[in-house]
Amino acid sequence: MYTLFLLSVVFCTFASFSLSEKQPDIDITLWRLFEKYSQNGDKIRMRMDLFNNGAKYATLLQWKTPLDLHDETPLSEFLNVQFSHCSTEKPRGQMWCTIDASKANETVRYLGPRFKRANPLSSSYKKIRPGARVTENIDLSGMYDFSRVGFYTVEVKTQVQDLLRHWNNDYKIKNRVSANFTGLEPLVSNLMRFEIYEDDNERVDPTKPYEKPEKRKKVKFEKKDHIQCDGRSYPQSWELQGLTMHPKCTKEQKDTIQTTMKHIVHSLEKISTLSRGDMTNELKEWYDSADEQTFTLLQKDLKQLSNLLTSSNVTSQLDLQCGVEKKEDQGLCGTETYSFATARFNRINLCDKFFSAPPSKEEGGKPGRDTPEGLMMHELAHLVLDKKDWAISAKQCKTLNKEMRMENANNFQYFFEDLYRKEATKGQSKEKDEL
Repeated sequence: MYTLFLLSVVFCTFASFSLSEKQPDIDITLWRLFEKYSQNGDKIRMRMDLFNNGAKYATLLQWKTPLDLHDETPLSEFLNVQFSHCSTEKPRGQMWCTIDASKANETVRYLGPRFKRANPLSSSYKKIRPGARVTENIDLSGMYDFSRVGFYTVEVKTQVQDLLRHWNNDYKIKNRVSANFTGLEPLVSNLMRFEIYEDDNERVDPTKPYEKPEKRKKVKFEKKDHIQCDGRSYPQSWELQGLTMHPKCTKEQKDTIQTTMKHIVHSLEKISTLSRGDMTNELKEWYDSADEQTFTLLQKDLKQLSNLLTSSNVTSQLDLQCGVEKKEDQGLCGTETYSFATARFNRINLCDKFFSAPPSKEEGGKPGRDTPEGLMMHELAHLVLDKKDWAISAKQCKTLNKEMRMENANNFQYFFEDLYRKEATKGQSKEKDEL
């Protein structure tokens, strides 16, 4: 069993951020809620204060910020969590370990949900009056891997996707394009430090009663047989009669999932044969470079997804669900949400909006943007490649630096969709020639 202590070093400064030189007039401070935590039982919680220190009202998109919560649980990756090793074993009863300076800090992977959403609704924005403070409690339990003994530091390090300053309290957003948002702006906080250590030796406060916490249940994946379809092996969970999810997928939804997966597998086969010259335009548009290094890295990512989708044990690595399992989580599949992936469970949840996405070429002609194939690739990029959500719109994706473009799931999705469209157009041209 581990016990976790938080030490908050409170100072509000805006660090340099590679997205933009703009600095929003918003201060964020992280605070500890309790002095002692049990890693196996207690919730790992903290408090966040967001303060508008500007002279105007601030209307901001809540996505990818500390306001993007569901029952205190983060719905996006807006925190930077770093791990530092302990150098030696601590003496009995000692609270703090010594940081091992010989080992570099490690970024702790985010295990929570990552959403693919359409254009935000007015309800997705938060208006904060000048001088006002918004306070939220945040539960990090299960959102990051805190299993190792050592030091951890947590800070808000993200960007506001949409931010608007205005004098009028009655101002309402009617159209995202016409709202004249400032675009991507950095949002950072103070550093909050804590240590996780084994407390089997001695409790810090022996006057308090000790209760052994219940261990969290481990997620188990059910192995399923594979079936043959069009000469290929597909997981049973994609087969029309064998797809069992909660809530239960309809026949139409099963058809969409199976067709989508087949299209992706076949498209990845075709893309794997393309040379760097064949995708120069797409590389430059979404990654600002068509050099050999960029091409090699993307081909490696595409190959990794292809290997997963055609492997015999894919069902142990990927769980597909229609909608959400728990009634209290129904709000996660909102009207603006296509889907979301959660690394903690190796799960992709497909919402109603996913199944109303524009069809691919076989059903509806020329494929476009945010097709079922593109949306599925977006979630696979999160789940398998650990891609992030640095920017949500195509315009914002093109403002990122090269490193962030390589990490961004939307850049990867749009890159794939453009290649998918190119291959579909070639196929249509070939059919016309044969006629």
